[in-house]
Parts: sequence; C-alpha cells; structure tokens
Amino acid sequence: VSLQAMALAAKEKHGGTDFVCILDARMEEVYWAQYRYADNRLQQVSAPELSRIDDVSVSKLAKDTVIVVGEGVNLTDALHQFFHAECMPHAAYVARLGLLAHEAGLCVAPEDAQPLYLRNKIALTTAERMQAKAIT
Repeated sequence: VSLQAMALAAKEKHGGTDFVCILDARMEEVYWAQYRYADNRLQQVSAPELSRIDDVSVSKLAKDTVIVVGEGVNLTDALHQFFHAECMPHAAYVARLGLLAHEAGLCVAPEDAQPLYLRNKIALTTAERMQAKAIT
C-alpha cells in the first residue's frame, strides 16, 4: 500500500512512531491511513480510505499522532497542528514492505496479488460506453 510505504519512509527519515499518511485523490478527496511503528513493524491503526478533505479531522486521529505525511496535508487546515513530512511513496519502500511481509509469512501467490483501489470506478471504457448506447 502506497500510504504504508510513505509511513516507512517517514519513520526512516524523521523517526517517530505514529504516522498519518495522506495523498490528494482529486475531486476534493484524499486517500489516507494511520500507522503506528511498534515491535519493529508498521501496524495499521486506521485502514486506508477515501474521504472528503473535511472528513479527515483531528477527531479521527489518535492524540499521540506525531507526523502527518504526504501532499494531502496541504488540503486541510485541521492537520496543521501536527509535524509535517514530505515523504512520497517510492518503489524502494514498497519493495521493503514486501520483504518484511514475506519474512513475516504474510505472502500470497503472485497470481493472487492485487492492488488496493479505494476509489470506485468513475469512468467507462469505450466498450462499456458503446454497450450502454446499444441498450438505449
């Protein structure tokens, strides 16, 4: 998960234990999740979700959150009280997360590996548009 890769990057670059990772999802929404570093691994506190910018508020965040990570922090005033870090998801951190998951026995067969998509499909393919026209 890209948001988890951002948390790992922030941990290495800035220390800390709690990370709220936010990416601009466009259309006045953000992708975000919260992670805690404990027992030498990142633990999910809040699962990745797609929210309206105004719905990501301090009330949803643990009081001990210390670092807000990502470009989405510029989109809401509610997060400005926390320390901000610019750590975007990088393939090196995604690979490290994969290695850590493998070492923990949290693996799936390659054909079963799937990306996590938080936004529902918002556009139709050409074939789907043509099929819709044929029905009407």
